[in-house]
Amino acid sequence: MRGAKFARLWLWMRLCGVAAAVSLVVAAPTALAQDYIRVVPPYPPAPPPPAAPVGKALAANVTAVSYLVFELDSGKTIAEKDSEVKRPIASLTKMMTVMVALDRLTFGRKYALTPKEQKVFGAPRLDLMMLLRLALIPSNNQAADVLARLSAGDIQSFARLMNAKAVELGMRGSHFTNASGLTNGDQFSTASDLAVLTKKLLAQPVLRRIVAEDQVVVAGKVYKTTLKLRARHREITGVKTGYTRPAGRCLVLSVERPPTTYVLVMLGSRSIPQADVDAETILRFYGVLP
Repeated sequence: MRGAKFARLWLWMRLCGVAAAVSLVVAAPTALAQDYIRVVPPYPPAPPPPAAPVGKALAANVTAVSYLVFELDSGKTIAEKDSEVKRPIASLTKMMTVMVALDRLTFGRKYALTPKEQKVFGAPRLDLMMLLRLALIPSNNQAADVLARLSAGDIQSFARLMNAKAVELGMRGSHFTNASGLTNGDQFSTASDLAVLTKKLLAQPVLRRIVAEDQVVVAGKVYKTTLKLRARHREITGVKTGYTRPAGRCLVLSVERPPTTYVLVMLGSRSIPQADVDAETILRFYGVLP
């Protein structure tokens, strides 16, 4: 009898022991998990995506196909985009026209105009200074053609002089076929080449003065500058604009920020108004304009 009771007691104790062990095993993971959650700190939030590179941020707001910003005296490049890409340059061509004419014509002499040219300008003769001013300030195509005729006899011969000048200056990405910049599939340049040409042009004191003028008057007729940005920014002191449909709007600007003069060469903006916005955006982005 006592043996049977002892056996039942022993069995009951064994069953209680197993239940306690099972309870401990079941409860342990929960307790451990709770301890882990309390001890381990939460993961840090994911970092924000990196900001877009500044070049991409600028490109999103500029329609120009190519541009180059540099310091005039040192030649140091501040910024550039596709500055070696060959593009039509419209009336920026006239910067080369006046450089070639300076090599061939003489200040102080009045040159006879053809009857057709007289009708255009209302005068029988014009001197070199007046023709240079007409070509650069209002970008007059007829004045550029007169300079070509007086310098070389005809446009084709003058174009050969222009190309020889380009070779002399090291403008390897440029080719010229006319003096005015009217559309021609074989006339082109690059922002980099035009930077070289601009340096040479602004090194001529007479041309540097001309491109800073707002207007020229011939036979009582006023020809205003095409460089409208000068009215908004006193720091801009020249130099040239151009536009044809294939070329888009093209600009070369000199900006005086003493002691430094900066130059922007910009090709292929979407429109004339947009080019002014493009130029301001680029120059402000790089701290050239305030």
